[in-house]
Amino acid sequence: YGDGWNGAYWTWLGDDGQGESGTLESGSDGTACLGDGNISCITVYVSGGQYPSEVQWTLTDGQSGGAGDSVTYGDCPLPTSAPSPGPSSAPSSGPTQIFSCPGETLTMHDTYGDGWNGAYWTWSSDDGQSDGGTLESGSDGTACLGDGNSSCITVYVSGGQYPSEVQWSLSDGQSGGAESSVTYGDCSTPYSYDYTDDEASVAPSFSPSVAPSTSPSSTPVFVCSGETMTMHDTYGDGWNGAYWTWSSDDGQRDGGTLESGSDGTACLGDGNSSCITVYVTYGQYPDEVQWSLSDGQSGGAGDSITYGECSDGDHTTDTPSPTSVPSTDSPSSAPSSSPTQIFGCSGVTLTMTDYYGDGWNGAYWTWSSDDGQSESGTLESGSDGTACLGDGSSSCITVYVSGGQYPSEVQW
Repeated sequence: YGDGWNGAYWTWLGDDGQGESGTLESGSDGTACLGDGNISCITVYVSGGQYPSEVQWTLTDGQSGGAGDSVTYGDCPLPTSAPSPGPSSAPSSGPTQIFSCPGETLTMHDTYGDGWNGAYWTWSSDDGQSDGGTLESGSDGTACLGDGNSSCITVYVSGGQYPSEVQWSLSDGQSGGAESSVTYGDCSTPYSYDYTDDEASVAPSFSPSVAPSTSPSSTPVFVCSGETMTMHDTYGDGWNGAYWTWSSDDGQRDGGTLESGSDGTACLGDGNSSCITVYVTYGQYPDEVQWSLSDGQSGGAGDSITYGECSDGDHTTDTPSPTSVPSTDSPSSAPSSSPTQIFGCSGVTLTMTDYYGDGWNGAYWTWSSDDGQSESGTLESGSDGTACLGDGSSSCITVYVSGGQYPSEVQW
């Protein structure tokens, strides 16, 4: 429908105790990052909300679902035995306040005594706070919701495998079970939705006029203040050696790739650069590489674009040819065979040479490491230059240099 999830929330929880929750606040599409990549087993659940038929979601490993669905991924052992559907005992009637909880205390109870088995609580507030969790094991547990500064909070508990066993209460006296939600605080002003000028700011109808798209045209990076780059690989196994690089007129630069899967996003810059150049290298399978920017420009492997206010003096892909064609058989000077270490560089020193002496004219270096570091740059002008790649802590680094306008001049 294009107006956000209207009360549906995602929640993830890892086997090491990490967890978080959130929602699609508005619009048709959005992304979120679940975990830090170090968790062996993660469970993801999306609750129902007001309009569950509008809710759709996918993970980068290919799993997908809708409202009320949950998935696990990673090395997740099966439980040794399923709990009995019959509760063994009634919940306690007196919740215990968490010591020094400045917000609202949630008291959780499982009548069988083996935790909530896939049921999760989520809360969100009118000032943008949110969190999620579960009763990992046992009969009882507590959680602290918020810091006490939110005027209106919504709490929701999902179903899980054994919803009849799930019970919970808040310190203000409200309570519920699986698939129930409450609000507390000063929630007198309902959430308003921003529509086009010719539509009223009211809640959407139960029957949206247009079915939600099953494959969003683009997925913006969550809270990107610069330009959003959306990457796509038609085969679905990442870019296989193709890298994007961007550089700006104010000296910012970065690089990266689509590590795996069909789709991904990256945030280019902080929004303060007046002119940015983006270039994507070829890689092993250039015909699989596709990408687009949030301003509508797009391309494939080997393509580059500029955006923003790029004057004639800015570095762009339209760099004019040298005043005379450089000789290919008699370079002005050969690159040094023993590059000089950059003072204070703890990583790998890259020494760049341009035979003609006018910089690399659109050729860029990019490096990435097995621990997620990456960067890119170029020889802006002159015959020689150096750059420091990494901090020396990476066990494996890949370096790539693209072609540019005059590839025969480029050495490093």
